[in-house]
Amino acid sequence: MGEILNIFELIYVAWKRERQSHKLESLEIDFFSKIRPYVTHLESQYKNEKDNLVAKLFKRRWERVNYLLNDLITIRMNKHFKESINDFDIPEELPEEEIAFRKKLDSIQRSFRDEVLNINDVSIELVDDDGNDYEFIIFNTNEDTIAIGTDFCEYGPFRKNDIVLMPRDNLRNYVIKSKGNEISIN
Repeated sequence: MGEILNIFELIYVAWKRERQSHKLESLEIDFFSKIRPYVTHLESQYKNEKDNLVAKLFKRRWERVNYLLNDLITIRMNKHFKESINDFDIPEELPEEEIAFRKKLDSIQRSFRDEVLNINDVSIELVDDDGNDYEFIIFNTNEDTIAIGTDFCEYGPFRKNDIVLMPRDNLRNYVIKSKGNEISIN
């Protein structure tokens, strides 16, 4: 009987903490799997108990636990919605059911946002106002000189593994001299 009271206290303390906090509180990863047998036990007891008074007591406890759990879940879901909309990371200390819920919620929220904003495929146009095409290059060697690009900007010096966005015509000169490799992003 002591373990059953501990489960009720566990639910009550989690509910009370969540009600008092503005942020999503941490819960053990197995929180819901711990309480599920307790809720099932209370429901079974009130439905199968022969003594009418005892059945009413179990039913009352079952209703109270269901109220606490439904309110706890609603509060936590509202906090998950707010965090998802604000692109907060998924907290580490969540029950496994909430982790799965949050991943689905984040995915749905991103898909909805992309649909509303008509973002189907990310492609980048790398052309300036003067019609200069730009590409990325990763340098294989150090290049100590400074070059003037076709867009009249200075480029350089560069170090090995530097990634630079520059006019395509200038990039080709470095690629031809084997000083770097073009990076395709589309």
